[in-house]
Amino acid sequence: MTTKKNHGFTLIELVVVIVILGILAATAAPKFINLTSDAKAATLSGIAGSLSTGTELIKAKAIINNKYNITSRFDLTFDGLTFSIYNQGAVREYWPNGFENLIEGDFNYLGQGNGFVNTECSGNDFCVVDNIRASTIITGKGGFGIFFIPNGHTLADKNCFAYYSFEIGSDGLLVYKETGTVVDGC
Repeated sequence: MTTKKNHGFTLIELVVVIVILGILAATAAPKFINLTSDAKAATLSGIAGSLSTGTELIKAKAIINNKYNITSRFDLTFDGLTFSIYNQGAVREYWPNGFENLIEGDFNYLGQGNGFVNTECSGNDFCVVDNIRASTIITGKGGFGIFFIPNGHTLADKNCFAYYSFEIGSDGLLVYKETGTVVDGC
């Protein structure tokens, strides 16, 4: 007597496999979707690191040239480029002032001033706005800054950018100088 064996899947087995695949997709998909945001945040961190390194090198050059404690703007030549510096070697936040040579990459220079806060970055992976009041973007910060935003973002979003900013007091002395990132909305 021979019995015939069934080699197919039952409906219940197919439903179980589909449910398991659905659970895997639901847990894995957000991980892959978030990669773009992580990549923007990592690149902005790299930009901030380059800004920090570059401005610290210029600060060291100011110290060597005995210009660290100046109380008015001074032009300093560094590596064939001329930078405007202030007290304690704080570099002026102006893109065509040599900043375009501190960071490797293709950046779209949008312009300077608060008028570019609502301009969406396009044309390159990252855009630059300089000579902008820091308090426009970062609450509680005085002085001015240079800001880097990824394609598709604006500074008005205030949630995805790298920056260098500083403030000089009325006495010509440095109040603060910092580089950093805000990446919670990338």
